[in-house]
Amino acid sequence: MGAMLEVMRGRLGIAEIRGKKHNAVILEMFKDSGRADVVTDEEAWCSAAMCSAAKKSDMPMPPININLMAKSWLTMGVGIAKTAEAIQAALDAGHDVVAVWPRGDPNGPYGHVNIVEEVADYKRSVICIGANQSAGKGSPDAITRAKERKISEAVG
Repeated sequence: MGAMLEVMRGRLGIAEIRGKKHNAVILEMFKDSGRADVVTDEEAWCSAAMCSAAKKSDMPMPPININLMAKSWLTMGVGIAKTAEAIQAALDAGHDVVAVWPRGDPNGPYGHVNIVEEVADYKRSVICIGANQSAGKGSPDAITRAKERKISEAVG
Protein backbone atom coordinates (compact mmCIF):
# COMPACT_ATOMS: atom_id res chain seq x y z
CA MET A 1 0.00 0.00 0.00
CA GLY A 2 1.21 3.51 -0.78
CA ALA A 3 2.40 5.62 2.14
CA MET A 4 -0.02 8.50 1.45
CA LEU A 5 -2.94 6.09 1.23
CA GLU A 6 -1.95 4.66 4.60
CA VAL A 7 -1.91 8.17 6.13
CA MET A 8 -5.30 9.02 4.64
CA ARG A 9 -6.84 5.75 5.88
CA GLY A 10 -5.66 6.64 9.36
CA ARG A 11 -7.42 10.00 9.08
CA LEU A 12 -10.86 8.71 8.12
CA GLY A 13 -13.54 10.56 10.07
CA ILE A 14 -11.62 13.78 10.74
CA ALA A 15 -14.26 16.45 10.24
CA GLU A 16 -14.86 20.18 10.25
CA ILE A 17 -16.31 21.73 13.38
CA ARG A 18 -19.27 23.96 12.58
CA GLY A 19 -19.29 27.48 13.96
CA LYS A 20 -16.50 29.56 15.45
CA LYS A 21 -14.35 26.62 16.61
CA HIS A 22 -12.10 24.88 14.10
CA ASN A 23 -10.61 21.41 14.03
CA ALA A 24 -6.97 21.71 15.11
CA VAL A 25 -6.05 18.61 13.08
CA ILE A 26 -7.30 20.25 9.87
CA LEU A 27 -5.46 23.48 10.72
CA GLU A 28 -2.31 21.39 11.22
CA MET A 29 -2.80 19.99 7.70
CA PHE A 30 -2.71 23.56 6.37
CA LYS A 31 0.51 24.15 8.35
CA ASP A 32 2.01 20.96 6.92
CA SER A 33 1.31 22.32 3.45
CA GLY A 34 3.18 25.52 4.32
CA ARG A 35 -0.01 27.52 4.75
CA ALA A 36 -0.13 28.46 8.43
CA ASP A 37 -1.97 31.61 7.30
CA VAL A 38 -5.18 29.56 6.94
CA VAL A 39 -7.01 29.70 10.27
CA THR A 40 -10.40 28.14 9.46
CA ASP A 41 -11.42 24.57 8.72
CA GLU A 42 -14.08 25.92 6.38
CA GLU A 43 -11.47 26.78 3.73
CA ALA A 44 -11.42 24.15 0.98
CA TRP A 45 -9.03 21.56 2.42
CA CYS A 46 -8.92 18.55 0.11
CA SER A 47 -5.49 19.55 -1.21
CA ALA A 48 -4.20 20.59 2.22
CA ALA A 49 -4.99 17.08 3.49
CA MET A 50 -3.15 15.54 0.53
CA CYS A 51 -0.17 17.89 1.06
CA SER A 52 -0.06 16.88 4.71
CA ALA A 53 -0.23 13.19 3.80
CA ALA A 54 2.63 13.75 1.34
CA LYS A 55 4.71 15.48 4.02
CA LYS A 56 4.04 12.70 6.54
CA SER A 57 5.11 10.18 3.85
CA ASP A 58 8.29 12.05 2.88
CA MET A 59 6.82 12.63 -0.58
CA PRO A 60 6.84 15.88 -2.55
CA MET A 61 3.84 18.20 -2.72
CA PRO A 62 2.92 20.96 -5.15
CA PRO A 63 4.67 24.33 -4.69
CA ILE A 64 3.20 26.51 -1.93
CA ASN A 65 1.93 29.17 -4.34
CA ILE A 66 -0.52 26.65 -5.85
CA ASN A 67 -0.67 23.75 -3.42
CA LEU A 68 -4.14 24.48 -2.05
CA MET A 69 -5.60 24.15 -5.56
CA ALA A 70 -6.70 20.57 -6.20
CA LYS A 71 -5.54 20.76 -9.81
CA SER A 72 -2.00 21.58 -8.61
CA TRP A 73 -1.65 17.82 -8.12
CA LEU A 74 -1.71 17.42 -11.90
CA THR A 75 1.87 18.80 -11.85
CA MET A 76 3.15 16.08 -9.50
CA GLY A 77 4.45 12.56 -9.90
CA VAL A 78 4.28 10.39 -12.95
CA GLY A 79 1.08 10.41 -14.97
CA ILE A 80 -0.57 7.09 -15.71
CA ALA A 81 -3.26 6.14 -18.17
CA LYS A 82 -6.83 6.62 -16.98
CA THR A 83 -7.51 2.90 -17.24
CA ALA A 84 -8.39 0.36 -14.59
CA GLU A 85 -5.41 -1.75 -15.62
CA ALA A 86 -2.88 1.09 -15.18
CA ILE A 87 -4.40 2.15 -11.86
CA GLN A 88 -4.52 -1.42 -10.54
CA ALA A 89 -0.91 -2.05 -11.62
CA ALA A 90 0.22 1.08 -9.74
CA LEU A 91 -1.73 0.05 -6.63
CA ASP A 92 -0.38 -3.51 -6.82
CA ALA A 93 3.16 -2.10 -6.99
CA GLY A 94 2.53 -0.16 -3.76
CA HIS A 95 2.35 3.27 -5.39
CA ASP A 96 0.01 6.05 -4.35
CA VAL A 97 -2.48 6.97 -7.06
CA VAL A 98 -3.73 10.54 -6.72
CA ALA A 99 -6.91 11.36 -8.64
CA VAL A 100 -8.06 14.83 -9.63
CA TRP A 101 -11.71 15.42 -10.46
CA PRO A 102 -13.41 18.42 -12.06
CA ARG A 103 -15.44 20.83 -9.98
CA GLY A 104 -17.72 22.64 -12.37
CA ASP A 105 -16.13 23.22 -15.77
CA PRO A 106 -13.58 20.42 -16.39
CA ASN A 107 -11.37 22.98 -18.14
CA GLY A 108 -11.77 25.53 -15.34
CA PRO A 109 -9.37 26.12 -12.44
CA TYR A 110 -11.33 24.27 -9.75
CA GLY A 111 -11.25 20.62 -8.87
CA HIS A 112 -11.19 18.04 -6.12
CA VAL A 113 -8.27 15.77 -5.23
CA ASN A 114 -8.20 12.48 -3.39
CA ILE A 115 -6.29 9.20 -3.30
CA VAL A 116 -7.40 5.98 -4.98
CA GLU A 117 -7.99 3.09 -2.61
CA GLU A 118 -9.28 0.48 -5.07
CA VAL A 119 -10.58 -0.20 -8.55
CA ALA A 120 -14.26 -1.16 -8.46
CA ASP A 121 -17.41 -1.71 -10.49
CA TYR A 122 -16.11 -4.07 -13.14
CA LYS A 123 -13.06 -1.84 -13.63
CA ARG A 124 -15.02 1.24 -14.62
CA SER A 125 -14.71 3.20 -11.40
CA VAL A 126 -12.54 3.76 -8.36
CA ILE A 127 -13.14 4.21 -4.66
CA CYS A 128 -11.08 7.01 -3.16
CA ILE A 129 -10.33 8.53 0.22
CA GLY A 130 -10.35 12.29 0.37
CA ALA A 131 -10.89 15.33 2.54
CA ASN A 132 -13.50 18.06 2.51
CA GLN A 133 -16.05 15.54 1.28
CA SER A 134 -19.61 15.03 2.39
CA ALA A 135 -19.91 12.71 5.37
CA GLY A 136 -23.64 12.39 4.86
CA LYS A 137 -26.73 14.54 4.83
CA GLY A 138 -26.48 17.21 7.50
CA SER A 139 -22.95 16.23 8.53
CA PRO A 140 -19.91 18.50 8.28
CA ASP A 141 -17.37 17.77 5.56
CA ALA A 142 -14.80 15.18 6.57
CA ILE A 143 -12.19 12.71 5.38
CA THR A 144 -14.30 9.93 3.95
CA ARG A 145 -14.34 7.15 1.42
CA ALA A 146 -15.93 8.69 -1.63
CA LYS A 147 -18.64 6.90 -3.52
CA GLU A 148 -17.45 5.23 -6.67
CA ARG A 149 -16.28 7.65 -9.33
CA LYS A 150 -16.01 6.77 -13.00
CA ILE A 151 -12.38 6.64 -14.08
CA SER A 152 -13.31 8.36 -17.34
CA GLU A 153 -14.46 11.46 -15.40
CA ALA A 154 -11.06 12.09 -13.78
CA VAL A 155 -9.14 15.12 -14.99
CA GLY A 156 -5.94 13.22 -14.28
